[in-house]
Amino acid sequence: MNIAISGLDILLSDGGAQRHIINISRILKKYYNIVYLPDPALMKKYKKNIKYIKNKIENIEEHIKIIDSFKEIIEKDYSYDEILDIYAKENFDFIYDFEFINNGIFPDIFALTLSKKMKKSMGTGIQGLGDFNLHFKPYAYSTLKLSKNPKIFSYRVYHYINRNILLEKLNSCRNIKFAIILNNNYFENVNIKLRNLEVLDPASGITDGDLDITKFKKDKEENKIVFFSRLIYNKGIFDIPYILKILKNEYNGNFKFTLIGKFYYENEKKIFFKMLEKYGLKDNVEYLGYLSNEDLYGEVSSAKLMIYPSHTDSFSIAVSQALLLGTPVIAYNIAGLKRYGSFNAVKLVEEFDYSSMAREAIKMLKNNNDDLFDENVKNFLGKHTWQNVAIAYKNIFEKYLGI
Repeated sequence: MNIAISGLDILLSDGGAQRHIINISRILKKYYNIVYLPDPALMKKYKKNIKYIKNKIENIEEHIKIIDSFKEIIEKDYSYDEILDIYAKENFDFIYDFEFINNGIFPDIFALTLSKKMKKSMGTGIQGLGDFNLHFKPYAYSTLKLSKNPKIFSYRVYHYINRNILLEKLNSCRNIKFAIILNNNYFENVNIKLRNLEVLDPASGITDGDLDITKFKKDKEENKIVFFSRLIYNKGIFDIPYILKILKNEYNGNFKFTLIGKFYYENEKKIFFKMLEKYGLKDNVEYLGYLSNEDLYGEVSSAKLMIYPSHTDSFSIAVSQALLLGTPVIAYNIAGLKRYGSFNAVKLVEEFDYSSMAREAIKMLKNNNDDLFDENVKNFLGKHTWQNVAIAYKNIFEKYLGI
């Protein structure tokens, strides 16, 4: 069977969702002819970074095949519709969009448009659409709490409108044969009305490929706390100073907080470090920036705990990786993280409850946390391999496509 796939950009971007697409595709290509279709809405960005894109394609095609026509398209000035026409000439039996979300400003899902043009049904994944609680009151409250400048507030308003339009498009579409969600708790955030809705289990692998990250484990450093993720507001970077301020006052300032990752926006980086200075936290925080996997795993494994005040997640690879490295986690009790609530090694507190997060951190800093990692955690980690995830996809495909 020839399956065309799309979703979040994998040529310019490199995050958990992108690695999910690549890892699943590299395994499923054993069973199907799979080809990835870059989104025409991103063509200007591709052209602007054409040398990088060409190198990325060479490196990535070991795992996932990029449609051949894209290599010609990127060299010429085709319109959005012309690119769709070129894609439509290919011999696809089915289209699967890993993420029902738009890559451009307007809520157009190009895979949906393409499937209608080709008169083919499609399947879709639902990840980012359900990350936030889109009900008006909780969304308005979190917007006020998170908006540290007008840009963030404006994006939050756009995000709310855009996601609700996409949700309406999803619920009213008859061309979607089935949809796959990564988290059963998404129904707390959004109202999905599709009939053929499958919950992926297991939902994600924990590391890229077959890498055993436990070989990078180090001894725990006393009073060390870690945070690693994309450094953006909705991952909780502005919550961190409030939490650390309470922690410093109640724990005599005797801790080191290691921050790992890349700031995506310079203005958010400035706000974060101004907050550290305002609350007298600069001596407690060590910013390491973006690290290689080996260095990252070493830093995470040597911490006594991870504070993870994220406001948006579908399946947190960061939390799972920390657990695999023997580092307990304190996080918010949001829909995307509730699956971890039964684990002794994960403490969930209510969103924006900085005091409870600081108190839980103090408990972990004072104690030996080895007894938190029981069979429940080990079984969960052992189940979440990319091979198991790919087979879960394959089973759903076979159920609906008759293959």
